[in-house]
Amino acid sequence: MSDKMAKPDKDLLKIIEDSHEKYRFIAENSLDYIWILDKDGNHVYISPSIKQLRGFTPEEGLKEKVEDSMTKESFEKLQIAIKKSEEQQKLGVKEYTNTLEIQHTCKDGSLVWVESILKGIYNKEGKTIGILGISRNIDERKKAELALKENESKFSTLLSNLPGMAYICLNDPNCTMKFISKGCFDLTEYLPSDFIDNKNLTFKSIIHADDQEHITKTIQKTNINQKSYTLQYRIITKSKKIKWVWEQGVAIFNKDGKIEILEGMIIDISKQKEIERSLKESEEKYRKLIENSLQGLYILKDSKIHFCNKKMANIFGYNSAEEINGLNIIELVHESSLETVLYNIKKRIDEKQKITHYNFLAKKKNGEIIEIETLGSIILLDGEPAIQGVLKDVTQQKAAEERLRKLSQAVEQSPTSIVITDLKGIIEYVNPYFIDLTEYTAEEAIGKSTNILKSNHTPNEVYKDLWTTITSGKEWVGEILNRKKSGELYWESVKIAPIKDSNGIITHFVGIKDDITEQKRIQNELILTKEKAIESDNLKTSFLANMSHEIRTPMNAIMGFSSLLSDDSLTFEERNEFIQLINSNSNTLLNLIDDIIDIAKIEAGQLNVTNKDFDINELLSEINTIYQEINTKQNEDSIKLIWDKNETDNISVISTDPHRLKQVLSNLIENAIKYTQEGEIHFGYKVLKNINIGEKTKKLQFYVRDTGIGIPQNKLNVVFDRFRQADDSHTRIFGGTGLGLAISKNIAQLLGGDINVVSMENKGSVFYFTIPIIDKSNKLRKGKRPKINYNEINWSDKTVLIAEDVESNFYLLETLLKRTKINIIWSNNGEKAVKEFQQNKNIDLILMDMQMPIMNGFEATKIIKEMNKDLPILAVTAFALAGDKEKIIASGCNDYISKPIKSDELIFKINKFI
Repeated sequence: MSDKMAKPDKDLLKIIEDSHEKYRFIAENSLDYIWILDKDGNHVYISPSIKQLRGFTPEEGLKEKVEDSMTKESFEKLQIAIKKSEEQQKLGVKEYTNTLEIQHTCKDGSLVWVESILKGIYNKEGKTIGILGISRNIDERKKAELALKENESKFSTLLSNLPGMAYICLNDPNCTMKFISKGCFDLTEYLPSDFIDNKNLTFKSIIHADDQEHITKTIQKTNINQKSYTLQYRIITKSKKIKWVWEQGVAIFNKDGKIEILEGMIIDISKQKEIERSLKESEEKYRKLIENSLQGLYILKDSKIHFCNKKMANIFGYNSAEEINGLNIIELVHESSLETVLYNIKKRIDEKQKITHYNFLAKKKNGEIIEIETLGSIILLDGEPAIQGVLKDVTQQKAAEERLRKLSQAVEQSPTSIVITDLKGIIEYVNPYFIDLTEYTAEEAIGKSTNILKSNHTPNEVYKDLWTTITSGKEWVGEILNRKKSGELYWESVKIAPIKDSNGIITHFVGIKDDITEQKRIQNELILTKEKAIESDNLKTSFLANMSHEIRTPMNAIMGFSSLLSDDSLTFEERNEFIQLINSNSNTLLNLIDDIIDIAKIEAGQLNVTNKDFDINELLSEINTIYQEINTKQNEDSIKLIWDKNETDNISVISTDPHRLKQVLSNLIENAIKYTQEGEIHFGYKVLKNINIGEKTKKLQFYVRDTGIGIPQNKLNVVFDRFRQADDSHTRIFGGTGLGLAISKNIAQLLGGDINVVSMENKGSVFYFTIPIIDKSNKLRKGKRPKINYNEINWSDKTVLIAEDVESNFYLLETLLKRTKINIIWSNNGEKAVKEFQQNKNIDLILMDMQMPIMNGFEATKIIKEMNKDLPILAVTAFALAGDKEKIIASGCNDYISKPIKSDELIFKINKFI
């Protein structure tokens, strides 16, 4: 059909106009929906009844496309019908009509079923020019038909799923079947069609001959007041198998009161019949089992013993069941359990609880009290509720259970690990402590060998001895190092004993094990502590001896040569040599004190570093100059000290702590000189790039390589320990306190690096000292401190107040300052220094000792600064611990100088302030 509206055929319009007046009244008032389509399938007329049927007006209907007025399936039906009408017209059939059921769409979107009669409209030449349709509402009928089909389908499904078969048959001698459900095949192995109207055989023919008469009599006895009947009989299937069936039917009577039709169900009860037969056959067996049962069996009705077996009578001290049959159960119950027994009987009789299981105390015939365990359920006896059950005497069992409970509780709560295994060592039981200790759950351990705990640290001989001992029936005691699930090792004190049966045969092994890991640890710690104490005592003895030697040696030289200086007979060269020796030994003693102070700082965690920008090559040049002179004096030409100048790495100014860096390098070079008898000592550095630290950070690796005595391999791990040397004996050739390398390692770590050694005995050593540094080579280098020319200094117009309580220290300061012609005032405590300042307004600078009697330098500085904040005060201190500088500056001092005082440094710092 065309999608566009076409103009109707002129002939069709003429026919409609001619008949309009004639049929207008019928069409306008008809309840049927009348419509006309032209040959292109467009509406050209619609009757007003479209409003009642579909909700549209005729005008709205004329504008609607035919395919939109009905469902897709209905439109397809209409197209087929129109095509068929055209085919009939071609065949010469002029009055052909077609009837079809279609679904129209309503204005509200719903659907309505209609029955439409279609008839062709022809022109004078007999050609089809349109289609006349008359549609009648059949929606209710259609819905009823669909519902009926659905019900029929449900009924058919229900019958198909019913066990057995449903039937309708005539009440005649052959049981002529009129209907049989599909279950017929499963029941008889015949198809329903075989029986309908006795087509292939009669249903009576498959009924067992011995049961036919009984069936007929039962059905015929059915009367109009009791229409239903029930039967049990046998049938013979197609495969000649005999089946028992159960039939329930209803008789339908005619108006004469005679049975006309039978309707019913037949199901297979062969299995039930087999069960009934088996029950009958076994009834006698069960009776004998009851009589010979080892437990008491009973039936109670109205709380009285209706039945019991002999075992129950014996439990209560009677010889036969007849003696207690008829007794009220209360007569056998102890007073303390009466309430419990009556309560449980009532619960079952009232059907609140069909089965009860409980214990109660009972009285035997002789008055003995026993404990009974019973299990009973509700039954019907002669149509009335009764209780049947079983009971047994559990007096001895309960006593044994109580003993077992106590034993089990002791095992479960034991603070030791308990394991039971079979004869092959397969675990059968573990207590909770075992689980907590080993980290294995019971499920993980049970069924596994005890080897799951094996650590492979206990010698195999121990296990061999263990198994030899316990398999011979003896107890084994020992200690084993085992392994937990996590891999952690632990020690156990183990006692393993065999378990024997009543015949003395070993059936299992039980292990009782105590965790002694902590005891072992304490024991080992005590041994280690003892060893360390011995070692510490040895080290202390060695250290004290060394310290005594190292202190007394320079002191002996200082005191000896100092006493010789007073000899007027000494030449100038001898006096100058003695002074040099005194200075050299003083420096040695000062270095020793510095080492002791540094160790104290390290112990207190107060050894700090201060980063500065400085020229690394100048520092190494300074070190080289110092130790070239020292090496020449000590070794003459036997050892060459060589500075490997770094000319490949473009680096000069770096940022780190120059004092500490110099301290480490000096110590390493001193050691190299000390432990090298001949050959060469090289020192220098190279730049290492370390991508793990950062893109802008480099590492400097310093080295000191010698051809000295080297270090034994077993001493490489201790040379960095404090108070330790490669040779710790009192007879060692080389001196020293053993502090230098320990201090150097701590300084290296404070600087962010580390120190290590590679050495071979009698071949020499190489010490590597590596630190991260920041390259400041691109910055301007600071100028050197100018060399002081004392001849150019004239401070005769200046006055300095020296606050110092130690007279010798004052004389030293006075001697150092005399060359400057400065005026000097001395106060031997802080209080006098404050008074002197108040009385003398010409003081230009104060040298303040920080530790003095009466009033210390901190307090004096604070008071003086409150009076004149611009007066420069230079602290003179022997303090050397972390935080001293900060504390001194915080007190008001402008700067400080540490003891021992160096002349150039003192003059340089005073010159900054006056």
